[in-house]
Amino acid sequence: MKTWAVVAPVIAAAAILALLGYNTIYIHDTFTIPIKTSISTDPSFAHLDLVPIDTPTHPYFMKEVLHNELDGSLTITFNGTYVDGSGRSKFFEYANNYPINSTFAFGCTEGRGQDATYLSFYKYLGTADMEGKKYIRFWHYDGETRSPMPCAYPEVLAYSINVRAPQVPPGSD
Repeated sequence: MKTWAVVAPVIAAAAILALLGYNTIYIHDTFTIPIKTSISTDPSFAHLDLVPIDTPTHPYFMKEVLHNELDGSLTITFNGTYVDGSGRSKFFEYANNYPINSTFAFGCTEGRGQDATYLSFYKYLGTADMEGKKYIRFWHYDGETRSPMPCAYPEVLAYSINVRAPQVPPGSD
């Protein structure tokens, strides 16, 4: 009986560690590798998006954008509802701070062809003042994973931070 009292906690601890290890491997294989090794789909499509900072409506799942005047970074809160791979609606919320020159995927579409997932990326280039209004400057480009990946949020946002961006044309940054 005493042996079971000693063995049971060891088995429980091993099971927990195995689950944590599995989760880390799952995240790495499911999101990190496909996103970090994605390729640009059409470099000629890449363009500069100017988004007014004070606008109440931001693109995609961006619900709030706060600009830090001291270091130029953005704190972006994303939230919304997306449909997962099994057809269920899921709500998510995620916030992160993005220094100038940070990149992240803000959009994801499964099933683009059979072997890839389509991703839309932003590279934050700082702000610009135009006609008395402040704008966020995003370099917008698209990519494709080399293998299928689920479009799950907030994972797409969290695991796409600082992926390599295509070359920004001179004068745009």
